[in-house]
Amino acid sequence: MMNKIPLVLLSALVLSLGACAKKNDCSIALMTSSTITKPGYNKAMQYGCRLIIDRVNEMGGIQGKQIGLEVFDDNGNPELAKEHARRIARRKDIVAVVGYVLPECLRAARDVYDRGGIPVITPTVSDMGILGKSRTVFRNCFNDEKEGTMLATYSMESLATERVFLLIQGNECYAQMAAVYETTSAGVIEVVGKMRFEPGEVEFSNLALKVKSHDPDLIVIAGGFREAGLIAGELRKNRIRIPIIGASEMMHRGFIDIASEDRAEGAMAVTPFLYLKNLNERMDAFNDGYAKLSGRNATWVAFITAEAASMAIAAMRSAGFDRAKVIEALQGMNEKNPYDGIAGKVYFDAQGECTRPVIIAQVIKGKWSIAEKQLRKSEKIY
Repeated sequence: MMNKIPLVLLSALVLSLGACAKKNDCSIALMTSSTITKPGYNKAMQYGCRLIIDRVNEMGGIQGKQIGLEVFDDNGNPELAKEHARRIARRKDIVAVVGYVLPECLRAARDVYDRGGIPVITPTVSDMGILGKSRTVFRNCFNDEKEGTMLATYSMESLATERVFLLIQGNECYAQMAAVYETTSAGVIEVVGKMRFEPGEVEFSNLALKVKSHDPDLIVIAGGFREAGLIAGELRKNRIRIPIIGASEMMHRGFIDIASEDRAEGAMAVTPFLYLKNLNERMDAFNDGYAKLSGRNATWVAFITAEAASMAIAAMRSAGFDRAKVIEALQGMNEKNPYDGIAGKVYFDAQGECTRPVIIAQVIKGKWSIAEKQLRKSEKIY
């Protein structure tokens, strides 16, 4: 079995984001993106990686070597992303890369990593085609096909949906997710209405009339938490109490704050991570350490980025610091030899796609909690 990173003692750490070893023998690169389309990702990703790496260094590093964290920001610019990838390729001390937020930036950098044989784990890029034929890029988040399938399966099996209204944020990933939802539910659920909206859109005053005119029994939101919060607030303000379910990015405290606790109540989302105190010792330890760094609880982005860093470190523990061998070690995290992560077992297939547990979260009494109805046992791992 792959070694796992012990997280239980993270709660004892009192660290600053800038803390690092005086001399780093090798490093992990973290690629973030200062872009308004994914608010809050940068700090969550940095804090998540920093916690894991500082903990490893406190315990003596890997093979006696201290691990550094090199943070890059592509600013949502594919050309800058490619240039950063070239810089990383020239840095022989950088053994692996974690991160990326926008698919176009990872797509621009992917060939550089393939040519340089540099392992990359993305915890947040869900675009279905992003892995391509790459042998160096892995992902530990759900892709859009899986999220669309999960949403459709839950709608059919657990919610007995017959008529759905789809709200789709205007980018490629959410469009793919919605298309898979329609294909998966075809013949069972009738799509009675669709509406596209743009990232950052704030005006949804006409939505209630459109929804009422189509008389759905479920609203599916393929979009981010900010827009989803505004949509939920507008619908509930107009006394539309139809159930709402959304993508993993909707499962954020910001959704509740924007919609208001009362209007967010009952909304659901699929997610790879849901932190609830005292349910999972490793997640408790991680969240305690994260709270000391950031002053707030960890989001799913922080958890899943930390998991990606942990997987890279586990591969380095097993294979050393040769990039090609680290790639082989990541490929070895397969169904027969899964990585034992913060929230359960995770493994990669031959294309670098992950399989992991899925949770249906629901807003209950003003907080994201575990929904009473979950996917059936055979469908809980995607």
